[in-house]
Amino acid sequence: MDERPPLGDEVQVADGGIVHVIAAAWAAIDAIDVDYGPQADAVDGLDLQLQTALLARPCAPCNAVTLIAPRGTGKSRALAMLAKRSRRDAVDGARRVLSVNMDTAGTVESVPSAILAALGEPRHDAGKPALRWIRATTRLRDAGVRFVLFDEFNRAARRSTMSGPICEAIFEKIMEPGLAAVAFVGEDDASRALRRAPSVLERIDEELDLGPLDWLRPGDDAIFADFIGRFEAEMLRLHLIDRPIGLGLGETPRLMCEATSGRLRRFVKIMKSATAEAIQRGDRSVTSRDLAQAVQDTVVKRGFLDGNPFEEFGN
Repeated sequence: MDERPPLGDEVQVADGGIVHVIAAAWAAIDAIDVDYGPQADAVDGLDLQLQTALLARPCAPCNAVTLIAPRGTGKSRALAMLAKRSRRDAVDGARRVLSVNMDTAGTVESVPSAILAALGEPRHDAGKPALRWIRATTRLRDAGVRFVLFDEFNRAARRSTMSGPICEAIFEKIMEPGLAAVAFVGEDDASRALRRAPSVLERIDEELDLGPLDWLRPGDDAIFADFIGRFEAEMLRLHLIDRPIGLGLGETPRLMCEATSGRLRRFVKIMKSATAEAIQRGDRSVTSRDLAQAVQDTVVKRGFLDGNPFEEFGN
């Protein structure tokens, strides 16, 4: 009988082999939620725009914010955190915040379809574009949405001739009539799309910063070290590891920041890979060698870095 303690607070691991054990560990790591200052600041900035829209006079034109940063920096998590906070604060059960994934087509016509899809509307892409816009704006109003988050807005820049019209359509249909405030969320290309719409740029209240951390930038080293330290403590609490790794000791925080390029997602992937290395070895003690191998597998082999900062530990 397997005497290993459960992985996570309530995750019971059946005796289904090592693959099952690793899968349970990965699921628990993915679910870890620890404080990360820049992400909390981004959520506060988004919430400020939501609260402003809620307090605005009826039909007053609404403004926008941007949250533009590379992949893996925590943008999607920030949107989810805002949605959770808005549901908690809503006294009437209204859906104050709507997250819309921009369509890969990158056309004006795809925007109302994406809004209707986010609202759960059947046949969201049916009908002429003008009618879809009427359906989309009517449903937004009926649902009580006051803040629309356009995620993956970098897709609006895929066609240079479409970028400006997409932004202008959102401005004219949603912001200008006071239907809802807007957040433009995405990678760097999203900025290029917005630059083609001066009317939208004039209405941007704040450019929220959630870029990668840089160990050499004042303050970023402390933020990163604090985050990975909290993450390790949570792994210990969940019995994902049976002794401290030492992520906050010596040169390890700097090496990890370099290995991840200051991106949260890469750090999580490294920890998943290192934990799998330990489990395959038959224990839950993640070593420096495990970290070195995990960086090699998840970062170097994928071309994110040319060299492995943990290389000396892998020998």
